[in-house]
Amino acid sequence: MTDFSRFAAGRRFVADESGATAVEYSVLAAFIFLVIVAPLHLFGPALTAVFEKVVAGFP
Repeated sequence: MTDFSRFAAGRRFVADESGATAVEYSVLAAFIFLVIVAPLHLFGPALTAVFEKVVAGFP
């Protein structure tokens, strides 16, 4: 491989944005996951107590 073809291949690699969309969607999915899981982690014990009271109210 000549120096020019390596340079051209490097330029094509840097200019290629086909994988950027997958990375963006992965970051978005991770953010949505954190938005859902963080409140569950924070309010989980309180929700457990509420549901235990509801279950205890059944005969």
